[in-house]
Parts: sequence; C-alpha cells; structure tokens
Amino acid sequence: MNQIADRGWPVGTILGTESELMATCNVSRSTFREAVRILEHLGCVRMREGRGGGLMVTAPEADPVTHAAAIYLRYHGVDTHSLHSARCTIELDLVERVTNRMDSEMAEQLRLALEAENHLGEEGGIADAAVMSPVHRTIATLADNEPLAMFARSLMELSDEYARPRLDRADVAASRDAHVAIVDAMIRGDAATARRRMRIHLDAVERWMDGPSS
Repeated sequence: MNQIADRGWPVGTILGTESELMATCNVSRSTFREAVRILEHLGCVRMREGRGGGLMVTAPEADPVTHAAAIYLRYHGVDTHSLHSARCTIELDLVERVTNRMDSEMAEQLRLALEAENHLGEEGGIADAAVMSPVHRTIATLADNEPLAMFARSLMELSDEYARPRLDRADVAASRDAHVAIVDAMIRGDAATARRRMRIHLDAVERWMDGPSS
C-alpha cells in the first residue's frame, strides 16, 4: 500500500500480473493472495481478469471505514452525551466552513440533498428516513476536509443507530424542517444562524437517541 501511495495512488493503473508481482516481492502464491485479499478489503486494489489484466489500483471508499469506526465506538459503549458533544464540535465547524466558502454549485448540492431526503423512507419505513441524512453527509463533504468529514460520518452513523428505536414520523418531519432552515441560512451566507440552527437540531437528535447514558 505504501508503494501505491508513493506513486500518487494512480487509480486504474495495473501494477503487474500475479506471477510478476510474486517475483518482484519474492513471496509465495498463498502469501501474495492473502495480501491481495487484505488490500481488496481496504479498497486499495482489485484483481482484473483477462487479457491485459493484473492487480489494478482502485480508489478506496470511505463507507467501510466509517462503518468500522461506528462499530468500534458502539463496542466501547460511547454514551449519548459524549456522542452529542463530539458531533456538535465537529458539525458546527463543518457548517461554518461550508457557509464561509459557499458558491452556487455548493448551494445546488445542498438543495439536491434536501430533495433527496423527501424520498427517504418511502419504501424502507420511518427508520430509513433518518439514516445518514443526505444533508449532514453533504455538508461534511463540501467542507473539503476529509479527516473531519470521516469523523463526522462515523458519529452520524452511530447516532442513527441509537435513534432508530425512538423515531416516529413527527421526529423525521422535524428533522427535515430543521435541515431546510439550516441550509437556508448557509446558502444566505449567515454562518452564525446556520451554526445556531444546527446546534438546536443536534440537541433534538440527542433527545431521540436511546443509547448508553453518561
């Protein structure tokens, strides 16, 4: 993986065939294949079959890492107060970052996220309507700070797991209304109001959560 990173992570590049790489790395077939399985799990590579095939560099996905982090936090019994505190620290910062660099393209992405929320839960039920909200995810992405975005997504996922047992349609509707108000302030460039509205919304989210208490 270090070699891939050192080469600038050339997505789509074939690093070599199995036999070529076994010889280069001086390892057995079983050792090589085990290493490939680990790298495939991490999303770094995949083995492309056929003519011109070989071990190809791929772009890692954030979701497996986010999910693993959420599981880790739940295993350690992170309480709802700590979770709420961490979300406020990170997401209020993300909101301000995005608001301060708002442009027409970013505003359109936020509007599309709001529209996407209107279709969540139509088939999967109420609980699915709150899972990893498109608005929260979009704000995290637009902040252009991947470490913060990844931490935020992990905390969002755990929050949604804790909130699922207690959500009803009124809660989902209130969440959507809050998102509309937050996005409106962000698009207008009013960072102070956007932060205040996000804080009020996250306070409500904490009340919905049914996880370990502090």
